[in-house]
Amino acid sequence: MKKFAIAFLIPLLLVMLASCDGDLQSKVAGLMDKLGGNVWIDSGLVEPNTAGVTQVTATVTNTSTMASNQAIASLGFSNLDGYSSPIGNDDPVLAPQSAEDKKALEDALSTALNSTTQTEKLKEELSKPVTDSATVTAAQNSMKVAAAALTAAAGMTGLDSNTATALTNFASALNANAIESSLTQGDVMLVQMMTNLVASTATVASSEDSIDPASDDVKAVIDDSLFLINVAQQVSGVGSLDLTQMLNLSDLMSKINTRSVARSGETESPVEVIQFGNDQAEVVGYVNQVSKIVATYVMATSDGTIDEAKYQQMIRSMRVVKAAYENAVAMASLSSSHSPSEKEQFGLTAMMDYAVATAFIELDTFEDSETFDDLVGTLEPGDTVREILQSLYQHTPKLLTGTLVPGDTLYIGGEYASALGSLDQEALLGKLKDYVKGCKTAILDAYDVIEDMATISDNTMITAQLTSDQLSSWFDSL
Repeated sequence: MKKFAIAFLIPLLLVMLASCDGDLQSKVAGLMDKLGGNVWIDSGLVEPNTAGVTQVTATVTNTSTMASNQAIASLGFSNLDGYSSPIGNDDPVLAPQSAEDKKALEDALSTALNSTTQTEKLKEELSKPVTDSATVTAAQNSMKVAAAALTAAAGMTGLDSNTATALTNFASALNANAIESSLTQGDVMLVQMMTNLVASTATVASSEDSIDPASDDVKAVIDDSLFLINVAQQVSGVGSLDLTQMLNLSDLMSKINTRSVARSGETESPVEVIQFGNDQAEVVGYVNQVSKIVATYVMATSDGTIDEAKYQQMIRSMRVVKAAYENAVAMASLSSSHSPSEKEQFGLTAMMDYAVATAFIELDTFEDSETFDDLVGTLEPGDTVREILQSLYQHTPKLLTGTLVPGDTLYIGGEYASALGSLDQEALLGKLKDYVKGCKTAILDAYDVIEDMATISDNTMITAQLTSDQLSSWFDSL
C-alpha cells in the first residue's frame, strides 16, 4: 500500500507543480532555495525565484542623474563648513535616493543575499560592465563629491581623532575608485549606497552637538556600514568567506613568542617573532592556507588564470570594505558598552576580513611604487601584482589547491625560473624590507582598527599576543 501511495503521490506532485499559478510556484521555489541542494530548480521543474535580483538590477540600470548643485543641496553637503565642490554645478551625479527608495533597495538586496540561488544570480548580474558613458561619469562625479564631503566633515571642530581618520580614509577610497574608467553595475550600485552612507555619516559628524553614541543616527551609520561591507564582498565576486575556517589563526598566534632581538649598536628590545623552529612542514602548511585564500580572492581559475577585469573589481570592492569597516568601528568605539549582536559583528571574522582587504589595497599601492619597479625589474615576471600571482599559480598549481609539501619548488615560470636562481638574495631581501618598512604607518593604523574591534567584541585572541607597540618595534628591527 505504501509503495502504491508513493507511486501515486510523486506524479501528482509533479502535476501540481507544473500547473500551479506563478505566485505559488515562486513560493515553492523560495522554500526549496532555502533548503539548499535545489534539485527542483536544477532540473527545470521550478523556475528560480529571482525577484530580489530583478529589483536590484532594475534600480542600477535605471539610475537617474541630476546636476551636482541640486544633489549636493539635497544631501546637505553644502551645509558642511569647509566643503568645496570638486566638480562644476551642472556636472551630472547620481540622483540621491529617497528614504523609500533606499529601503526598497536594501530590502531587495537582503532578499537576494539570503538566497543561494539569488546570490549567485546577483553576482552574475552585477559583474556586467556599464556601457552607458553618462552613467559612468555620473558615478565618478558622485564619488568625488562624497569624498569632498567626508574630507570637510573630518575637519569639523570637536570630532574625535579616530572618527576623523576614518572619514579621511573613506574619502581616499572614494577618490581612488573615482579614477577608474571601467565600472560594473555592482560598482554603480555601491556608489549609490556609499552616497547614502556618506550623507548620514557627514550629518552625524558635523552635528553642532557632541555625538551621542546611543543615538539612532549613529546606530544607523554602523548598520549601513556593515550592510555595505556584505554587499561589497558579494560585488567583488568573492562573496562572504569564513576566513577563520580557511586559516588556522589560533594555532599561528600560539607560535608568536616574545624574544629579544639586538641590532648593531643598539640595546636589546622585545620584538614579536614567529617561531617555527626547523619544522618546514609547518611553514609550508601556513603557505598552503594563505595561498588558497589569495587564490579565492583573486578568483584564479583551475589553470591559474586571473582575469584582469575581475581582479580590478575585487580591488575596488576591497577599498569599500576597508573604508566601511573603519567607519563602523569609529562610530561603534564611541560607546563603551555593546550588545552581544554588536560584539559578534566586530569579532574575529570581521578582523580577518578587514586585514585581508588592507593587504590587497597595500599590494595595489605597492604596484605604483619605485620599490615595486625595482623588484619587478629584477624578477622580470611581469609588470603587475596580478601577473606575478597568475604566473605563480600557473606554474606552481599546488598553490591553488594548497597541497605544497616540503621540498617543492616555487616557480614563477619558464624563463623566470633561472632568473630566480641567479638573484642576489641579499639585495632582493633588502628591497622587500624597504617596502615593508614603507608600509609601517599603513599597517600600524590598520592594526589600531583591529585593536578597536577586539575591544568592541571582547576578543583579545590576537591583541593579547601582539600589541601595537610590539608590532612597531618589529618594524624598527628590520
